[in-house]
Amino acid sequence: MSIVEIAKRAGVSKSTVSLVMNNNPSIPLHTSNRVRKAMEDLKYNADTNSQKRRRHANAETYRIGVVADMPLAWWRSPSYVDTMHAIEQEVRTSGSTLLFVHSSDEKEQNRIYGSVDGVILFGVQKSRAEIGQISHLPNVAIYNIGPDEMWCDCVRVDDEKAGELAAKCLIAQDIRNVCMLTRIPTIEKDFRREGFQKTILANGGNILPLDIEESVKIRNDEQYADREIVSRQIDALLAQNPRPNGLFLPCDILAPTVYFVLMERGIKPGADIAIISCNNEQAYLKPLHPTPISIDIHPREVGRSAVERLLWRIENPSAPLSTICILPSVPDSQAHS
Repeated sequence: MSIVEIAKRAGVSKSTVSLVMNNNPSIPLHTSNRVRKAMEDLKYNADTNSQKRRRHANAETYRIGVVADMPLAWWRSPSYVDTMHAIEQEVRTSGSTLLFVHSSDEKEQNRIYGSVDGVILFGVQKSRAEIGQISHLPNVAIYNIGPDEMWCDCVRVDDEKAGELAAKCLIAQDIRNVCMLTRIPTIEKDFRREGFQKTILANGGNILPLDIEESVKIRNDEQYADREIVSRQIDALLAQNPRPNGLFLPCDILAPTVYFVLMERGIKPGADIAIISCNNEQAYLKPLHPTPISIDIHPREVGRSAVERLLWRIENPSAPLSTICILPSVPDSQAHS
């Protein structure tokens, strides 16, 4: 029995199997459990294979490329920063090396071709033909909402589930007359919005969509919530009769401005209107009182899973393509607050 078979059964790379066998604490628990389950199913004997373990502790390493194609303002968002940190850590843990390119220029992106064994496409919204040479390498795409054709492995957040969880947080407080603020409209199909709306309506609720204007802007490579637009949206909310008592913010960057505008109008967030947000980006949330519940989309898990999948894909180039879906959750510290 070889670690190649274990890796194939567990859907991870050989280097990940080696790290699990050597009890490396950097491997996420769910990954470690999956590898150990594969070992158990295949009746792998750890004692008789100790010599193999020592040999594979120095399993081959790879050169991993990351190509990011998005506005610099997005790249600075806490979730994307967390994802990149997780990618760096996972690459380092595997003993591999990392090359990074942040550019929308195809020539610039393809300069790493020949220098890497595989590529993580970070927010790249292009077809295979548009990407060029690097598309012929093993690829894993994250945070991409590009063409429908899936030509490489993908790791994505289950945005519909995030919206569903947000709705359930309000329903648990017996809040069903709610409204939603806009999300960045470059997203053609907003699964987060769909999940929220579907769950509220299925539980007898009513939704007022505040789709007046795009409320998140970019200026001088900085992303911000436009106060004037948010003010108009909040005024539309307050003009309703009956007035909604729950508000869904599909991204945390809106929260500080929404709190300010509400308090400016004599409305107490969390008391006069319940607020549920999304992304769990504490840089935006910690200054707020009371801190709103925010759905955790686990950006670090996105990064870890992308590296894990790419290492596996490099070693299994002919295996069928797949999409790994990261399930969001309500943080334990907020679920009972």
